[in-house]
Amino acid sequence: MLVAAVAVSLAGCRSSRHAQKKKGVTPEETIMMEWNENGRVEKVEVVKRNTSVGSLQAKMDITLSRGSKSVHCTGTYRVKRGEMVQLNLVYSVLFVSVNVGTLELTPDYILLVDRVGKRYCRVGYDEVPQLSRHGLTYADIEPLFWGDKGDVKGSAVSCTFDEWADLAEGRFPDKISLTLRRSGKDVKASIALNNIKEGDAQSVFTDVSKKYQQVGLDVVMNAITSVAR
Repeated sequence: MLVAAVAVSLAGCRSSRHAQKKKGVTPEETIMMEWNENGRVEKVEVVKRNTSVGSLQAKMDITLSRGSKSVHCTGTYRVKRGEMVQLNLVYSVLFVSVNVGTLELTPDYILLVDRVGKRYCRVGYDEVPQLSRHGLTYADIEPLFWGDKGDVKGSAVSCTFDEWADLAEGRFPDKISLTLRRSGKDVKASIALNNIKEGDAQSVFTDVSKKYQQVGLDVVMNAITSVAR
């Protein structure tokens, strides 16, 4: 799943923005610290959140592409501030819908499920070298899924928010373009959200069947993105 790859690859950019709590900062704001590749702080700024809404869910259309091949999926996009980011992918074949994968981020773990191959990976942020190397946690990754960080552009990954939906309080990105630069062919995703419902995202965490095999994060990620190869 490309979104999972982006989360894991954020530290691959030349500089990373790190969320911090600071006295005097309101709940609608986040302190972002920009680190260079040597681990030194280059910039500190207050980023205002796009919305004070605590949770929402939406229907999702996502197109994954790699080179000249692409696949279109639908699914659900759920976020609950400070608790959960959850994306479910559904692929339709001859009017039959198949749940192909789930990405779930919480403050404690990253979970990626390959429902077709019956495999999964659940890891802590300190177990992913690309993240632990820079001390990145859920607090750093979560704002990406709310659009709070704005466009992210780097040597390894880029994320742009093309359109925005007005909410009762603030706004939320409803068209997102992601690119993960990998050796060979870039992996891209175009995400369009619709039927956005504020306050409807419940903290229903994914229950992985005992029949599923635990494997490495890259194995699950490659299995899901292989549909676009």
